[in-house]
Amino acid sequence: MKVTLVQMDSTETREENEKKAFNFMQQALLEKTDIICLSEFFVYWGKEYEQRCCTLKDIEKYQNFAKENNVNLILGSVNLLDENANKTTNTCFVISREGSIVHRYDKKYMYQVKKENLIVDESQRTIPRKNKWIICYTVKDRLDTKVMSGIEASTFNILQQLSTTFMIFAGLIFFKEEFILAKFIGAMLIIFSNVLVFYQKGKFEFNKYVLLGIISNLVFTVALFLDVNISQHFNLPMYAAITLTIPAILIMIFERIKLSEIKSEFTNGNKRAILITAISWPITIITQLRAYQLGNVTIVAPLCALSVMLNVMIGYLFLKEKDNLLRKIISAILIIISIILIKI
Repeated sequence: MKVTLVQMDSTETREENEKKAFNFMQQALLEKTDIICLSEFFVYWGKEYEQRCCTLKDIEKYQNFAKENNVNLILGSVNLLDENANKTTNTCFVISREGSIVHRYDKKYMYQVKKENLIVDESQRTIPRKNKWIICYTVKDRLDTKVMSGIEASTFNILQQLSTTFMIFAGLIFFKEEFILAKFIGAMLIIFSNVLVFYQKGKFEFNKYVLLGIISNLVFTVALFLDVNISQHFNLPMYAAITLTIPAILIMIFERIKLSEIKSEFTNGNKRAILITAISWPITIITQLRAYQLGNVTIVAPLCALSVMLNVMIGYLFLKEKDNLLRKIISAILIIISIILIKI
């Protein structure tokens, strides 16, 4: 493997710096290199802060270069603009030969200089990397385990769709997103579908498991908003593995679950169900993420929502979940319609 390191002076204008970077990369191709690594702030390292700021649209030219020339790129770091915070992240991108962003790293530790004639605080303009979403996913996973022990699997799947509603309302309230009637109607249909399931014999069947399920969806919404951009720029299978594995490890540590207990549960439990779940769940995650990468969201999202209907059918056929079957089917249909409305 041959790696080419490009260390360049980036104090000229941004246009000149990027032209220089592409010239260096073209030279590296003559050496039949496998990886080209550009320097930190290669786009611009000067006093005009606005010239530093990049968007994902600006990164596309480097993705195209990697794909056209069959070479891997490491963009030392760029100031990636975060429109919500009006700041930037100090971000390194890894781009594959296929032109895809396969990894992203945001600088976590900000430097500070406090001297008599010089005071510099990087955090004034740069957002440090945060991992709070891991804690949220851990709490959600633990709550979901409790909820699933108290309600039917098909009902749990319907309840989970509330996170979509919370995301829409959070976008309207906190991010001042444009009000779109179709999305609002979709959100209300999801709420109604849950009311339909839990309203029985003139009253709501509202117990601690339903309450914990609602809290779980709220926590999940917070997790998505804390890290709303990362899944778009990260190696998605690795991202999914991290969000599943680390919460599981944290739960083991804080609840003092021993490996012997896990072994005992596997030995005495339904091995077939455990193995089927272990195989099907990662396949589900990877194929769904890949579908969103390659397909149109307006087509993929409703197809994924069909899982609600499948859960109701499987619950009826294999788990003997026969209570409120008609209500569950109607709720599942309403959820599919709501997702279609939301993704229009």
